[in-house]
Amino acid sequence: MTLSKAMQSQHSSLEAAAINYIATAQAKQSVKIPTEANAALKAIGGFAHPRNMDKTGKHKAQVTVWAPHQVAIWNDPAQCVLVHKSNRGGVSMCGMLLDTTELLQPRWASGRCLLMAPTQRLANALVLELKRLLITSNYRKYLIKQPEKFLFKEEKSNMATAVIVNPYNPLLPSKITGIGFSESLAYSWPDVVRVHITDPAEVKAVDQTSFFNALYGRIANSQGRILMEGVPGHRRYGHFWDIAKTKFNLEGINPDQQEADIIDLEQGIEKESEKIMAWSCHQYDIDDYVKYGLITKEMRASFESGMPTDEYERLFKCKWPQYGGKAFGEFARPPPDTEVLDI
Repeated sequence: MTLSKAMQSQHSSLEAAAINYIATAQAKQSVKIPTEANAALKAIGGFAHPRNMDKTGKHKAQVTVWAPHQVAIWNDPAQCVLVHKSNRGGVSMCGMLLDTTELLQPRWASGRCLLMAPTQRLANALVLELKRLLITSNYRKYLIKQPEKFLFKEEKSNMATAVIVNPYNPLLPSKITGIGFSESLAYSWPDVVRVHITDPAEVKAVDQTSFFNALYGRIANSQGRILMEGVPGHRRYGHFWDIAKTKFNLEGINPDQQEADIIDLEQGIEKESEKIMAWSCHQYDIDDYVKYGLITKEMRASFESGMPTDEYERLFKCKWPQYGGKAFGEFARPPPDTEVLDI
């Protein structure tokens, strides 16, 4: 079967238009995307910080330099980066802007970053926060709000996904997709080049092995990167605890809690602890944030005096509670359903 001359002409015209579209888009996006932490933040244009807001609700100045811990995390070249942190250090926000910057690099462009949170609701909230950061920055041109010519109509940002321009081939945009903790959501995503895991200690399930292994497996072909960052949980169990207790030599662990398994009393299943990957590890608490000027001494003193000691130490001193290792009775079950989102 041969095409008619009219159809051949139409096909050639469409091909020429697509080539011209790609060339024009590439010319518009010809500026090199910086990868070093502070150079990238400068290119982004900085971001607004609540403490820089005046009485009229306007921000007096943008934050254009990362704090030292954010620079260390951003510039870490390791494939797997682990951050054991306290609340309110800007690690999640820094990580999401790093996710975006990496997808704008030639090696990772057209790929997908999976942004994991304990629930889908929180994952959607993180994606929304990222879109707000981008739309108010110099990188707003890279956020696809409506599909352009030659893109499918569904290739636009939505509740669970931020679609990012591919500067090198605009026909193949990149995506940052938020997913909650559900084993079915860890499979089948194509072209995953980065995994960003937030607050893994807030995952309520006792058996977490299959989910995280499947999530890590998504980067097998791309040889992509993983960032995991979170605050200590309410109980000493789960994937994040297994890594943290080994990598940070956590003190005060009872003999029962040193054993490498957890018993799920409801199912009567004893499982081995997850094997430890080759993580490059960082740890930062509220004292670091005070030193870097992110939190005031007065606010630290207010938290310390106003909270129960174990909660203050968990949220702000990177210390896990003394209970809940190889657990029985009420401690075998996750804490009450609460959602914690630390951006």
